[in-house]
Amino acid sequence: MPSKYCKKCGRIVSCNNIPNYCPWGCGSLKNEPLIPKNVSLLDYLKRMHEHVEAQKNEKSSFLQLKLF
Repeated sequence: MPSKYCKKCGRIVSCNNIPNYCPWGCGSLKNEPLIPKNVSLLDYLKRMHEHVEAQKNEKSSFLQLKLF
C-alpha cells in the first residue's frame, strides 16, 4: 500500500490515494509525494526527521537574529 509522509505530525500515513488526508487531522496530503516502495520506511522516517530538525534549527536562528 502506498504511503506518504505528513510534515505536520511527522508520521508516515498509509493511503490508497483516496482520501488524501492525514488521519490525525493535520490536513491534506494531496501535494506530498508517494514514498517509493523500495525504500525502508524506518530509514525514510529517520531522514525526514533529520531534515525537519535541520530546517527548524535554521529558522530558529534566523528568527533570533531577526528579533534583535
